[in-house]
Amino acid sequence: MGERFLHVLLVIFIIFWLFTGDSWLAFADFQSLICVAVPTMTAFMIGKQRSRLAALHCAMHASWISGLLGTLIFFSFVLNQREVDVIGIMWGTRVALLPITYGVIGVLLLLPFVMVGKDTSDTGSAQNT
Repeated sequence: MGERFLHVLLVIFIIFWLFTGDSWLAFADFQSLICVAVPTMTAFMIGKQRSRLAALHCAMHASWISGLLGTLIFFSFVLNQREVDVIGIMWGTRVALLPITYGVIGVLLLLPFVMVGKDTSDTGSAQNT
């Protein structure tokens, strides 16, 4: 339990350390967060019908896949702009990269729970035999 807590704190510290170079609000985008959070939570609920470990695996995979798809969708919006404005394209690209960032953050936050779940399922099956 302490390892998971320490890992989550470490991930949060690294995220804040990376993003404090600029305004924190520049990295907050509600649409990008929803693009990653809704599929991740849905996959967790679907996977929970089988087991807790399956739910965590489903949520991890949904997190990075939805982040990747969100980034591709937002990049297509940026490149479809009629006006060619370098500053606009730079800000659009910055926002387009947020879903994959949120997806990686989701994977990093779920990873310790999956690793501990694998350890307990392995030891539980070894004790039963």
